[in-house]
Amino acid sequence: MEEIKTSNTSLAGQVTMQDTLQLLWPRDKLQSCDVTLTQTQICLKISDGNPLPSILANCDGILQLKDIIGCKVSRGTSTKRQDRGGYLTLFWYPIRKKRLSSACRRVGIPVCLRVAQSKEIEDNIKIADRWHAAITCALRGVKYQPDLGSKSCPAPRKMLVFINPCSGTGNARKIFNGKPKQILHEADILYEVVITEHIGHAREYVCNNHISNWDGILIVSGDGLVYEVINGLRDRHDWDTVRKIPIGILPAGSGNALSLSILKFCEEPYDLISASFVIAKFSTHPVDLVCLQSEKDNMLAFLSVTWGMIADIDIKSEKFHFLGSNRFAVEAVSMIAKRRVYKGKLSYLPCDNEESQLNSRSNWMNNGTVSERSAVMDETLNFGNDDDTHTIQTKTITHQQSAVLKVANESNYLPALEKSLPDQWKTLDQDFITVVVGNLPYISNDFLLAPPSKLNDGKLYIMAISDKANRKGLTKMLLSAKNGHHIEMPHVQLIPCKAFRLIPETKDGYLTVDGEVIDYGPIQGIIENAGLHVFCL
Repeated sequence: MEEIKTSNTSLAGQVTMQDTLQLLWPRDKLQSCDVTLTQTQICLKISDGNPLPSILANCDGILQLKDIIGCKVSRGTSTKRQDRGGYLTLFWYPIRKKRLSSACRRVGIPVCLRVAQSKEIEDNIKIADRWHAAITCALRGVKYQPDLGSKSCPAPRKMLVFINPCSGTGNARKIFNGKPKQILHEADILYEVVITEHIGHAREYVCNNHISNWDGILIVSGDGLVYEVINGLRDRHDWDTVRKIPIGILPAGSGNALSLSILKFCEEPYDLISASFVIAKFSTHPVDLVCLQSEKDNMLAFLSVTWGMIADIDIKSEKFHFLGSNRFAVEAVSMIAKRRVYKGKLSYLPCDNEESQLNSRSNWMNNGTVSERSAVMDETLNFGNDDDTHTIQTKTITHQQSAVLKVANESNYLPALEKSLPDQWKTLDQDFITVVVGNLPYISNDFLLAPPSKLNDGKLYIMAISDKANRKGLTKMLLSAKNGHHIEMPHVQLIPCKAFRLIPETKDGYLTVDGEVIDYGPIQGIIENAGLHVFCL
């Protein structure tokens, strides 16, 4: 393995290409620059020993490929002279801190290199094309073949984009046409846009159209459109094939729990540039799904099932849709004042070692930050134990035929709704303020439901608030939910499980799946580990 020396550091890696080009920095100033490409980095070093521009000096002239989304080749556009150079622009998005008081975020920095090794512009363009092919191959994890030159460049990826113009505050089109559209272009991703025209449009589209030729699906909306797309894919006869198409989400709705959960998992800033960057990198990660069965239908969920106060807040706040995510806070005031109590029966299939998890609750509830408590749960309570993770095998459930959803362990099964549950299940038969069954850490922008939850841990988390919680306690609970501190409060239970059954006994109310209202009545579900793939670093 060859080692490349720079002025302040060394760059280890197999050299793919190496040449002397011209760095265009600052504007209209050309500096001779030694450029070296490896499988993980691009090294820039000013040839005459002059210092690097300040914006590149912070990284010693080493651009990590993990921060680069693509590159483009162009011709010179100078009107002052006949420019025979070929230009290669790198689209670099490092994480930077603009001011001492500001948070870290990704900043787009185009790094322009000029090829001027020949008096003929076409020859310079060909050299730039070879660099473009080599860099693109490195970004895609494909071996560059020098004998093929620019012909070894992988074909552009293709993305199907759904935009819901009515989501959130109604700015989804404007959001997409801003920075995300630019980033897709920089990453050489081709796309086709579908503007949804009515509820269920996206579900109908993915169910009835040929989509296997798309490399990914991008959703510009809130979580509701994700629910539509997933269930539209599930309705297809080739579900086992199309479920492998990764899904990306740009947060443009009132609730953006999936986007937030992904970005937190990636340890990325929660903003539009980072969300677009994650999609442009085209790395994927599995996410669990929940197979649900109600009395009239069966469906897939990726986010949550809610009943009681949280469901009431979600649905009744629709009249404040123009407020975006603030609508939840407005409606919460009314729901806390009413403090409606719901009678029902909640049953669940515990995760392994649940007793030790619950008995150790004080260890992680009362010490340290939420992230520290999560680490305690992972290490002390074995939440990351592979033995707890079961692969789900499902059979199609129809109205005429009640099938059984099975997990790998034959002793753990979920019978039809009208059947009794096995002995290993546990039941809470009591009065509740609310019950939320979550599959992700977040259920909205400002509600960290289950701090220990991960994208594909094979677990559901039930948050149950008993009727003993008073109005003051409910107010504190909702105010502390943004950071996950609600789990420290009395009358709040957080229960990890593999499956659940909820039977409402209060006559009327709302029952939601991923924020969408379904028929009110009994519902049950079981986790399907790694049921889908999302764009995630």
